[in-house]
Amino acid sequence: MKKSRRDFNINYSLLIIHHSLFTKRTMKEYHLRISTPAGDKYSGEAVRLSVRGTEGSLGILAGHIPFVTVLKPADCHFIMPGGEKREFSCGSGLLLVESDRVTVLSSEISMKN
Repeated sequence: MKKSRRDFNINYSLLIIHHSLFTKRTMKEYHLRISTPAGDKYSGEAVRLSVRGTEGSLGILAGHIPFVTVLKPADCHFIMPGGEKREFSCGSGLLLVESDRVTVLSSEISMKN
């Protein structure tokens, strides 16, 4: 029996819902610092960070391999441990990923919420 496109979409949607519920409970935290020359805009725990690098979008979770990259100006966001999404605009800058912390350094950062 051939499955319809609708059946596929329903099954895929259920998989995404299950995955999002599962990952919210199991995502590890790391220390995130978002900073400008004028001072820190955010310093606290996060479970995910989304930014734009020179090669495209980056998603950073706890335990990511350490690296440094250049950031392009973009709208970015991070997810706090409780699931709250915080958005910010970032000018060009640097992203430093270490074993237990992530740092965003930029000349311009504007927190949206």
